[in-house]
Amino acid sequence: MNNSPERPEGADTGKSVAAVTGATGFLGRYIVAALSRSGWRVRALVRSEPMHEQLKYLNTEIVLGDLTDTRALERFCAGADAIVHVAGAIKAKDRAGFFSVNAKGSENLARAVASKAPEVPVVHVSSMAAREPDLSDYAASKLAGEEALHTNLSGPLT
Repeated sequence: MNNSPERPEGADTGKSVAAVTGATGFLGRYIVAALSRSGWRVRALVRSEPMHEQLKYLNTEIVLGDLTDTRALERFCAGADAIVHVAGAIKAKDRAGFFSVNAKGSENLARAVASKAPEVPVVHVSSMAAREPDLSDYAASKLAGEEALHTNLSGPLT
């Protein structure tokens, strides 16, 4: 695994870089594997070295950090050709726990994208629950995350 946080200036591997949040999660590890098989160079924002067996043998560039770490998010976004935002909290002690990751974390990511990769397309995996924010704190936080991305991004959002 390559632990360098960003591609050196002028380096050209001939592959486009897909930066993926939530890469070690249930859905993210399948996205990383699919992107790798499709010829993308994958960069993953992770809280600690990924240990999932499915990611172990992929040549994934690692940026250590999380959605609260602005400097890590800027390294994560710099030089990316696409960003896939899959990270999110599905369990939390309280409403603030959901909002700190799903809403504020998405806002932090959007600001880093706007700063370091403003025209890069962002693919955001949210939740059907966001359609019904009164359903739960989780649902409300997912809607707030979607709104944060729409508000802070200037490039394409899917």
